[in-house]
Amino acid sequence: MKLRSPTRLQLWNLKYSANMNWAWENITENSRTSTTESLGLYELKQHKPCFDEGSLRFFDQRTQAKLQWLQHPNHSNVDNLSDVRREARRHIRNKKKDNLKSKIDALETNSPTYSMEQSPSCEANGF
Repeated sequence: MKLRSPTRLQLWNLKYSANMNWAWENITENSRTSTTESLGLYELKQHKPCFDEGSLRFFDQRTQAKLQWLQHPNHSNVDNLSDVRREARRHIRNKKKDNLKSKIDALETNSPTYSMEQSPSCEANGF
């Protein structure tokens, strides 16, 4: 079997594709460095844990009730599943309310407060 030598076109395509890969790598590296220099590194936000042990317990109860309903689809299991789902939704809704309330309280304590005398009013401007 005779080996064929590559043609000029094949060599040019190989060289061109290598140059293109190098150019794209160079472009991506330059864009990364310029954005990190101008914006800085992106820091991930630390989220507060929304779900506590009570929430996980409700999720486990809901899963167990759903599995029980799937295995034995009778009326009592359907009622049990709907009761557990209702309690889990109520618990999560209350946790979200408490979380939002604490965020609002934190914003109110950290923001400057103005009295009515300091704020511009319509009567002072003659409106």
